[in-house]
Amino acid sequence: MTPLAYPEISGFELEKIVISGLLPLHFLSPEPVEDLRAYVADYLKEEIVAEALTQNIPAFREFLHVAALTSSELLNYVNVAGETGVSHKVVRTYFDILEDTHLGFRVQPCKNQEHAA
Repeated sequence: MTPLAYPEISGFELEKIVISGLLPLHFLSPEPVEDLRAYVADYLKEEIVAEALTQNIPAFREFLHVAALTSSELLNYVNVAGETGVSHKVVRTYFDILEDTHLGFRVQPCKNQEHAA
């Protein structure tokens, strides 16, 4: 399911957009926060537990919280590990899981070609 595009929504309510992620079912829901919590619970149960991608679901759940809060920041595995209580190697594996399940992706930083030598 792809998110809604700007022409598909009426009005611009930043808080509603941020909360729903422009996912149609969540954007149109009267209770988007509860729906997103249910979505995360289903994701943990059906994708992570069922596929045995990690054994430590509470740690992965905490990782998801920290990953969401640090989204769009420069990624530092050691810092995320400190916030989640697992090793930086486990954090790297957790980010791999997000990419493998198409829930997230890493963006490489831009390099200034003019100063690269």
